[in-house]
Amino acid sequence: MSLILGLLSAINLLIAEPELPKDSYVAFVSNGDYHILGKDSLYTSSDGTYWNSRKHRFRINPHELVALNKGDTTYLVGRGGGTVHRFVNDTVERIDRSFPWRSRYYSHLFVRKDQIMSFAGTGLFAEKNNFIYYDERKREWFEYYAMNPEEIPHVADPVGTYDDDDDNYTFTLGRAQRYKGEVFYQQNSNIYVFDFKDRTWKNIGKLPEEVFIPLYRKVMEYDKPLVHTNNTLLEFRFDEQRILQYDHGPILPILENAQSILYNQAKGSFLVLASYGFNVRPKVIAETDLVGGAYTEIPLQMNDTFPWAYSLIGLLSIGLGIYFYARRKRNRTIVFKDILGHLEDTLPSEDLKVLQSIVEKHPQPITYPELLEDYDGSLSYESRVKKLRESLKNINQKAMEFNGGNKLLREGKSQNDKRIKQIGIDL
Repeated sequence: MSLILGLLSAINLLIAEPELPKDSYVAFVSNGDYHILGKDSLYTSSDGTYWNSRKHRFRINPHELVALNKGDTTYLVGRGGGTVHRFVNDTVERIDRSFPWRSRYYSHLFVRKDQIMSFAGTGLFAEKNNFIYYDERKREWFEYYAMNPEEIPHVADPVGTYDDDDDNYTFTLGRAQRYKGEVFYQQNSNIYVFDFKDRTWKNIGKLPEEVFIPLYRKVMEYDKPLVHTNNTLLEFRFDEQRILQYDHGPILPILENAQSILYNQAKGSFLVLASYGFNVRPKVIAETDLVGGAYTEIPLQMNDTFPWAYSLIGLLSIGLGIYFYARRKRNRTIVFKDILGHLEDTLPSEDLKVLQSIVEKHPQPITYPELLEDYDGSLSYESRVKKLRESLKNINQKAMEFNGGNKLLREGKSQNDKRIKQIGIDL
């Protein structure tokens, strides 16, 4: 029986147009070809006219995956976060050591400096406003910390873009749920930019009042943020401080039934999965037929520059703040170095290795999974956790001898996943 199934899975069938149930597939572009991965079949086409159909036995739920291209490699990331698969030679292989989090639905996946990153999302009764990144060597996700996360709302489904030249990330929209302690449910209309060089967020403007789209879908893999409803298409050009709105007649029938749209950069065309009752059918459309026609230009409302007098006052305030902060930080740094010197002379080598890993990550905390990586892989998970806890306890006990009875390490929970513990230095 298994031999028969194997032979069937190797047979390719040529069909004119596949039809799949809604919410049962993931569509993506890999090496210039269109792919639709269903629950039991993989469909491939070079032009969208004819499709090769092949049975598969992958143990996955395609609808729970989001596709992302990094160079020539296609990744299928868990919609709720955690799992990572790689699509290679028409085969799907899992490459992570994580688990399905179900805590980052409607996050924004993008690639920064050859690394997969995710921003925001929702799940487990909480929205996110942080970045996480996937470490291919460790096969785990880790948080990328911002210096001022309180400046932006917790959102789901943000519309964002990463600029490789300036190394910054800009986003708007998203269903904002919580902002500076207040809980509410509304569209986020502000525009924020994150500078990866100094890890800070800044509010740079807002959308005009006429741009109100509480329900939208994002077009995947396009070089500019592109979203659509059933009657309009919006292209966000943050660098030009404007939005292009396409709502001309010829595209309305396309948008009206579009379940999902993705862009093929190699072919300069879009793959549209259109609804037909309870099913969807694929159709390839030239780029010029969707975004090449007439549009309405909507200017973004960017923040004005302060008058020179307010700027001078602001600069003086910042200067004084930096002076007092630097002075306080210098005193704390001297104490910190003194404590480290004593610990290096008194701690056993195993405890010292743990401390060095924590210090290297400072000022950001380090997670338990990161620290456990340094232990012998032949040990059981429980044994490694026990050894780690003993080392953390020893470090704090020794530090208290030189720090006026105060602990050096603090334990908390990851903002991304409350089940993951993390350790930081408490100065």
